[in-house]
Amino acid sequence: MAEFSHQGLNLFWADPLVQLGRRVQVLAGPASPANMLRLLCRVGDGPEQAVQAWPVGVDPESGMQIFAADLPECSPTEVINWRPVLQNGIKRADPGVQPVTDSAVAVKPEPRSAPRFDIDATHLARVSIPLADAPVDVGETPDGLRILYPLAPGGTVKGAHINGAIDQVGGDWMRVRTDGIGIPDARIVVTTLDGAKLMAEYSGVVDFGPDGHSALVAGKPPDQVPIQLTPRFLTSDAKWRWVNRLQCIGIGHVTMSSLLVEYDLYALGLQTPGKTGG
Repeated sequence: MAEFSHQGLNLFWADPLVQLGRRVQVLAGPASPANMLRLLCRVGDGPEQAVQAWPVGVDPESGMQIFAADLPECSPTEVINWRPVLQNGIKRADPGVQPVTDSAVAVKPEPRSAPRFDIDATHLARVSIPLADAPVDVGETPDGLRILYPLAPGGTVKGAHINGAIDQVGGDWMRVRTDGIGIPDARIVVTTLDGAKLMAEYSGVVDFGPDGHSALVAGKPPDQVPIQLTPRFLTSDAKWRWVNRLQCIGIGHVTMSSLLVEYDLYALGLQTPGKTGG
């Protein structure tokens, strides 16, 4: 059993060399809905390719998340060399990338006169946004692959500080770079339980994978992709004006097979949300 740990993420897997294409399983921990797992595979001396894994449950003994993936097909004489890569927000565990240890290039510690600023991240809500079944594929433009994802009904915001429904207006005017990174340009409106209207706009990073651009062009996107979003809110409602002062982040994923966006919404900095009417 091979294992690898980095940035608090842990991986356990077996059979790094496989002679026949087949389904494999990887344990990833700690278990989290934000975990995304890919296999980087090489058949013989061919190019490295990414294979998306999907969660299948939790191991009852270790409590780690179980992912499954189908390795590429190959002939009986070929060998597949593969490794798992775990992504959780900005954290990444890749057994093929070793941490820098050379003191000549290592990051020097900050002087004591310049201590780091502590980050205060307050969890505001879990956001769930269904997208319409028929995205508008504008196609390859001078500014990248452009796809419009309109909203479908049923979006929700549920949490200790914000509760409400997402109006079926707006959407995401996505731009996808050739390296598979999507840059969202999204607008949504949240109607809180007490009737306030909160408008949110955000960019961020949607990682479709190294082959994500070509996969989207071919109409075969990966099943799930990790997202890191930067929402900001605006409202005129007096009870909710505290949201106008927030810089937020959203960490989660998009399930492309069902076009469902899910992320946890956090407020960053020293701002403490006040008592809301929601």
